[in-house]
Amino acid sequence: MSEENKIADAEIVRIAKGFTKGILNGKSTVDMCYMVCSPLVSYLCFCGIECTLTEGELQDSYHHFWITLSDGRIIDPTADQFGLLNIWVRKQPSYYKVLTEEPKSKRSVATNDAQRLNA
Repeated sequence: MSEENKIADAEIVRIAKGFTKGILNGKSTVDMCYMVCSPLVSYLCFCGIECTLTEGELQDSYHHFWITLSDGRIIDPTADQFGLLNIWVRKQPSYYKVLTEEPKSKRSVATNDAQRLNA
């Protein structure tokens, strides 16, 4: 994306927060990281925001998904499920680790997320 077409951080935050609020529809973010981040990354890309879905671990123990922007900053709209503040466009904290191999826990995050969404 060229510099003159770059979307302001405030607009990215507005889009991400609105989408997250809509998809959760008042439900908890617990076990919803994939169910929120997977469609949100597609929507952000549709809006012209270069980003990818990232799978990793949080605090060296929690299997988790978040969004990584093209400049390396992240969006994590479900960090509050771990007692943290949600992240809306900022540098990736050191306790976020990108997975380079199979997760310690092989539980199906997507299946758990779908079950919670339909609960």
